[in-house]
Amino acid sequence: MQWLEKLQPPKFLRYMFYKLYMFALKTNNSTPKLSVAITLAFTHLLQLFFTLDLFRFIGFNIWENYFSGYNKIIVAIFSLLFLYIIELFYHYKDKHLKYVIEFENEIKSQKKRGTIYLFIYLFISIALLYVSLWLLTINNPNYL
Repeated sequence: MQWLEKLQPPKFLRYMFYKLYMFALKTNNSTPKLSVAITLAFTHLLQLFFTLDLFRFIGFNIWENYFSGYNKIIVAIFSLLFLYIIELFYHYKDKHLKYVIEFENEIKSQKKRGTIYLFIYLFISIALLYVSLWLLTINNPNYL
């Protein structure tokens, strides 16, 4: 399992984890690791659904071709899968502490810029949900 110890997300995702983790600590969150893992898994899941809906809009319906009839079960499996992957990437043998150490010496301007980037990332992830719902509405045969 040494390969798992060496496995790490890209730097911008490590930074997002660091900012979310520090925010969770500042708000006296009792489980900051779990809160950040759920937040990251949720945003990645929103991005996956947007990608699936974008393919459907283009004409290649992945959802219907591969997952028809199992919608709720597949969503639950994907959610748990994303949460597990996040756990492996960030928490296996306390890797999250390495990420905190990696970014804890940033200067004030870097912190401000990082916070802005974090909110832009979260805003875009949530906006993708609305775009995905809009694409879903357009692709609905009952839509007038």
